[in-house]
Amino acid sequence: MFDPFLSVSSALGTPPDHIKLIFCLLASYPLSSLYVKLPTDATRHYYSISVAAFFLLGVLRLYWGTAQLVFSIVGTYLLVCFNRTERMPWLVFAFVMGHLTISHIYRTIYAIDLDVIEITGSQMVLVMKLSQFAFNVADGRRDVNDLDPIQLSHRLTKVPGLHSFLGFCLFFPSILVGPSFEFSLYHSLVNGTLFLDPPSTPNQAAEKKERRASLKHEEELEKEEKAGGVGAIGAKVVRRTNAAVGAVGGLPKGRKRVAYVHMAVGLFFLALYAVLGPKATYTGVLDDSWWDYGYGFRLLYVQACGVMARTKYYAVWELTEGAIILCGLGFNGYDSVTGRTRWNRCRNVDVLRIETAENYKVLFDNWNMRTSVWLRECVYKRVTPKGKKPGFKSSMITFLTSAFWHGTQPGYYIAFVHGGILTALAKQFRRNVRPLLLTTPHPHPHPHPTSSSSTPPKPTPSSTPSSPPTPTATPHPSLLQDLLKRLYDLLGWLFVQLTLNYLASSFLLLDLSSCLKFFKRTLFYGDVLILLGFGFIKMQGPKKLGRAFGVGGTRREERKRRLSRSEEQLAWDPIGGGGGGGEGEGSASASASGTSTPLRQQPEIVISPPPPPPPPTLLSTVVPGPTTIPTLSNIQSASSSPSASASASGAVKAKGKGSDSSSSAASNDSEWDMVGGKEGMGDGVEKAVEGR
Repeated sequence: MFDPFLSVSSALGTPPDHIKLIFCLLASYPLSSLYVKLPTDATRHYYSISVAAFFLLGVLRLYWGTAQLVFSIVGTYLLVCFNRTERMPWLVFAFVMGHLTISHIYRTIYAIDLDVIEITGSQMVLVMKLSQFAFNVADGRRDVNDLDPIQLSHRLTKVPGLHSFLGFCLFFPSILVGPSFEFSLYHSLVNGTLFLDPPSTPNQAAEKKERRASLKHEEELEKEEKAGGVGAIGAKVVRRTNAAVGAVGGLPKGRKRVAYVHMAVGLFFLALYAVLGPKATYTGVLDDSWWDYGYGFRLLYVQACGVMARTKYYAVWELTEGAIILCGLGFNGYDSVTGRTRWNRCRNVDVLRIETAENYKVLFDNWNMRTSVWLRECVYKRVTPKGKKPGFKSSMITFLTSAFWHGTQPGYYIAFVHGGILTALAKQFRRNVRPLLLTTPHPHPHPHPTSSSSTPPKPTPSSTPSSPPTPTATPHPSLLQDLLKRLYDLLGWLFVQLTLNYLASSFLLLDLSSCLKFFKRTLFYGDVLILLGFGFIKMQGPKKLGRAFGVGGTRREERKRRLSRSEEQLAWDPIGGGGGGGEGEGSASASASGTSTPLRQQPEIVISPPPPPPPPTLLSTVVPGPTTIPTLSNIQSASSSPSASASASGAVKAKGKGSDSSSSAASNDSEWDMVGGKEGMGDGVEKAVEGR
């Protein structure tokens, strides 16, 4: 019997299963164009199920594998319907993961080659969908106050029908290689409400309002036609809704353009992998001729192997995303600036961000995105106790779950345990090294005070500042600091690429002996880089780096510098009284040490006859601690000290001026307290006098 896939495979020298997979991915494009023209009702469910059956049974001939998928789907549906306990989503998670593990073990025992496509790939995608569905239903049974915004947006208050659930699980553009998505998103696509997402521009806002008004009107008509109300959107309402959407423009613009761009990018990476992939493989490192080359060539060869391995994933994910966009599922509202449609709701990979990632957080956020979302929503956040933040333990559980989801071979666990360690190392550098290069440089020993938020008030006629400051610009990061930041980003990118291409070998070689042989032949350079990174943090490298280049420093040192700059900015106070007795302790210490420069410049003030001192009983209840109560004799005896005279006169004038001076002094005290200064005992005296 003539098999066209075998003929193409022999002509191109490509495994026949790869040809079948590419055919299914490309066939999804015209089938997706037909999908959007179907009525927005149950017809779309049956269409998707039929196309998925054609791919699995007619093309790939995975008869037993398709039965495995149906078993997982039906088992999950029964658990969700008949188990209403809080453990239900975890039971579903254990059920589908256990079933997947059996398939992985079967593949390992029989040593099925990676070039052979069998059901575990589709089963991995289905595990994500089913576990997400179970958690969404469980969230629908919880109090809304216990849910975060993402959980609240995807919660399901009732279990859908079996045909809707089958259409969701067997959605044909993502049945083979993903990505996964929530049932709420699929349901909004089927019933035509996905394109009613809130737009950003005024014209789009009017269009949205018109669409929703038409939908509401049609729902009211349907309620009048059917006595007893409508539990879900019926067929007539769906058709009218579809007509209302089409009346104001139909599907959002840009769908075809973006979809075919993704297809072109996918075909480009597919051709790149077909031409250059066989020339750079990790198995080449295991050959006996490996030691015939120099170390520089060997290092570059490992990097080429990593890049070529990623092109295969780029190709299939880009092709799949194009088909999903073409059927409308990728619609993600409108851009708030340009007003153009966005089609990245089901995006699975950002090639540019991956290849230019400066740390592992950026890398993991842009690689296999929908799987990362699944791990975050179903594992990372769920294993964290309520009221606590996720930490290293949650990260390691997440990475181990990802390894368990991928398979049972040791290479997966080696790769993902290293991934958890690298994520922890990236957090340490982001917390301790990166702030050194983002803080302002160390200030000049005697900078002029500046204010970036407001202009100082004009001096009052009764008090003129003795030495007004010279205005200067706010200090900017130095050239050295900018160069260090660029160097930090470059070294971060180099570290990510070197370690990623080193660890990806275990993800593809899989068996333990091959992985260890690869590490030995590359001199364990990836593990050495990781140990050097942790050693740099452990030996207080960030602190020494900040001291050497005059940037950043520890958190305590950085706080001291901020306080120092705040004190210098307060050195000129143009308001009459200058804070009064707020420098009681500071003035006393300055007089004792022989210095004549107080914290704030005090204007020249003529001492007026003071009023009689307040009763001791009143002040004793207001002023805490062993504070000396100012009397007329004390003020006259301390008039020889400039700082003490200014302090006493500030207190007296606060009493004489009344509420205006009181509020002025209080605002100065508040400003000083906000920048971290200590409130002296003289402040307590002044506030007590003002209160009286």
